[in-house]
Amino acid sequence: MLKNNSTLYLLSICCFALICFASCNTKQPPHKNIICYVDFSVNPNRDKRVADYAELINNSIIKNMSFNDRIVILPIDNGTITNNIELLDKSLKKQFDYIPDGTSPLDEDRVAQENLSKDIKVMTDDFNASITKAIITRANLTKGTDILGALNGIGTYYQEGQKNIVVFLSDMMNWSSNLKMEQGSFTANMVDKKLAELPTLDGQKATVLVHAGDITNISNDHYNTINSFWTKYFDKNNFLLDDYSSTGKSKLEEIIEAPIKQ
Repeated sequence: MLKNNSTLYLLSICCFALICFASCNTKQPPHKNIICYVDFSVNPNRDKRVADYAELINNSIIKNMSFNDRIVILPIDNGTITNNIELLDKSLKKQFDYIPDGTSPLDEDRVAQENLSKDIKVMTDDFNASITKAIITRANLTKGTDILGALNGIGTYYQEGQKNIVVFLSDMMNWSSNLKMEQGSFTANMVDKKLAELPTLDGQKATVLVHAGDITNISNDHYNTINSFWTKYFDKNNFLLDDYSSTGKSKLEEIIEAPIKQ
């Protein structure tokens, strides 16, 4: 009887160990949580600029997303806070959720990747429809660029324990009641003064990528002044500014594609 009890005890321990091992093996790694802001504000080439940003999102962000990643895309203009909408808010499934029951183990990776690609195609179509509609519906909100408003509400979209990546597709010239940064309204000697006046917030070490796009309508000096302000702002408010560029996109693709370190 004692021998039988010992055997049952050992079997119980083995079963428990197997369950724990299986649980550890199916535990998903942290995923990327991408929060992307698109500038809809007034510009001589507004519609083309938004279309260029949309193409960048499709080809450099959405196309390079992987299993379990999430993306939310929001507009920046005069209604960043008062008329906040989500142009897209989608999460991709975990890898094993893309594998139908009965799939051969040899085919699992291929099948998962094929089904992931189908979801990415749907995501792209949904985003294109949404941004095309927003170009029209937000036409009366173009006289303002409330980047600070976006930053103040950004914590709503963070996901704890995940790789939070914040992307700004904007010339970054904030234009709101508390900060006007257009050329002629903002100079290099105002940078530190304005930084001191603004309330601080906790960026929670989110990675930040800025793609300013075509900003040929301002001087190099003003571009550098805006760049200096935001570089200091992100550092002061616990963000990790990884790239600030007017034309390049390689850094954006590199960050989105990179595996997350465990």
